[in-house]
Amino acid sequence: FHKIYKLEVVTIPTNKNNQRKDLPDRVFRSEKGKFQAAVREIDRAVTELGMKGVSLDPYMHRAPADDRIYFPIYAKCVEHDIPVILTAGPGAFVERTVMADASPAKIDVVARYFPELTIIASHGGYPYVLEMISVALRHENVYFEFSGYELFPGADNYVQAANTNTKRRRTKVRTTRVLRSCYNEVGATSKTNALGI
Repeated sequence: FHKIYKLEVVTIPTNKNNQRKDLPDRVFRSEKGKFQAAVREIDRAVTELGMKGVSLDPYMHRAPADDRIYFPIYAKCVEHDIPVILTAGPGAFVERTVMADASPAKIDVVARYFPELTIIASHGGYPYVLEMISVALRHENVYFEFSGYELFPGADNYVQAANTNTKRRRTKVRTTRVLRSCYNEVGATSKTNALGI
């Protein structure tokens, strides 16, 4: 390690309890207590630090996005008028996660309960491509980007959806104009794949 990176190696004994002195770990009595602390931290981060949004990976917590444990977080985002970014899709490729927990169908439920909440689904809900497109079409407050999956099988549906005018769109065409100009028939770049259909 030292030879390659020119950094010193510090041995940490694994048979002893260790605690950081600069940021001691916090232990919560319950999952509910942990999420209540997160809600309080959102207040502080927005008012004191200027935070502009909240990002959650629900499937990594083994609780889908529509689990009521997140509802106080969503309500706090609405209160502060900040978006929530929900990772949707990659759970299919992460060991020990439940694939269905990352499904866009869970975001559909959240969007119904919180119509004032701006929801941005990251990674386009892949492999649930058509489901993600349907959820974005159904809810004016749901947007998504599909970074990392632009060249995967079925990703052409994202571009097709962005280029299609449908009568199901309610008050405005929400297809990102930049998206149309950045995509060509060959493919896409991950830098410009935000899509709010």
